Parts: sequence; C-alpha cells; structure tokens
Amino acid sequence: MEDYSAEPYSVPRNSEYGGIACATNHDVLSHNTRSESHVSNEQGDHNRVTSRHQRPVMSSVKLGSYNGNTCLETFLAKFRNCARYFNWNLEDQLFHLQSSLEGAAGQILWSTGRHTTVDQLIRLLRNRFGNENQAERFRAELRCRRRRKGESLQTLYQDICRLMTLAYPGPSSDLSEIVGRDAFLDALGNQALRIRILEREPRTLDEALNLQATDSGLLPAD
Repeated sequence: MEDYSAEPYSVPRNSEYGGIACATNHDVLSHNTRSESHVSNEQGDHNRVTSRHQRPVMSSVKLGSYNGNTCLETFLAKFRNCARYFNWNLEDQLFHLQSSLEGAAGQILWSTGRHTTVDQLIRLLRNRFGNENQAERFRAELRCRRRRKGESLQTLYQDICRLMTLAYPGPSSDLSEIVGRDAFLDALGNQALRIRILEREPRTLDEALNLQATDSGLLPAD
C-alpha cells in the first residue's frame, strides 16, 4: 500500500505564479481605474465649484441706458456697481458706458476720440447733464422746503432725499446725514415737534423719519 502522506500536496508552480500574476494585474488595473475615477470626480467637483462662483452673465443683470432725461448720478451709481460686481477693467468700463448712452447723451460720443478715458467721458456727461454746477440752487431749495398741505411724511422724506443727492453729490458722510436730518425736521414746520424729536437724538434722516412716524403716525399734513 502506497503512503501518500510522505508527499505533501503542492500547487504547480506555473499555476501558482500565473494565478498571482493574474491577480496582481487585476489589482493594478482596478487601482488605476479607481485613481482615474477619483481624479475625474475631483475635476468635476472643481468645475462645479468654479461655475458656482462665476459671475452671472451680463444678460441677467442690465446696466440700462441713459438718454439725458433722468438723474445722471443715479445712472452713474448703477454703472459703478456693475463695474465693481463684474470686475470690469478700464477698457470694459469705457465700452459699457459708451454703449449705454442714447439720445442726447449719445451725442456726446461725437466729441470723443479713440483715447477718451472713462473719467473724461463721465466729466463730459456731468458738465452737460449733471447738477454739479447747480448744487447751490438745490441747497437753497433744500433749506426752503416745507411740508405741503396733505403731503405724507413718506413723500416729504423722499423729496428731501432727492434734494440731498442733488445738493451734495457723492457718497454720504456723517455731515451730510446731519444736514439731511435737519432739513427734514425743518420741513415739518413744527418747532415744538422738531425739538421733541431732536431730544431723542436721531443721527440720520432715516432715524428722524422713524421717530416722527412713531410719535405721530404717517399722517398727511393739515
């Protein structure tokens, strides 16, 4: 009887190494596939993040046009907001500003040349359509403004804001806020009410309006 225990079972070398080689190649291919998929996913995530942070296209936010019949400073404020939000360089700013001019305002382009800058074009617009040369007139109108019969506080407030913009063009300051507050309180035409509101120390025109509305309600003048 033959003794098989003396000869331990072994896998043939070719099959053993072949199996290991096949497994190793399969693992490498799987690893490479996973790596490529990971890189692709990272690129996709990056593209999605980038697209989320891109500025909206110009078609979704309109600068609008200016023809000389509306407030120039309001239009220029919108222009500066668009330039800042869309990161326009000086060439972009000049192009969009020129493209927005129509009618009488567009005629200014006849007197500009290839080397006209944004600042020069804005200066031309202000000289022709702005209120810089009429600021003193608007300041006098602001000082004399009084609440009309039947006029609501909100209407008076809006007109004071309009006159403030025309009388003191440019960004607001602490001083202009005080001037606007005092002009509004003077326009109420009630000295006792003016003193009562000032005792509560409003710092701005908006605060003065809120205090007046709280004190007497948004009622029309007598």
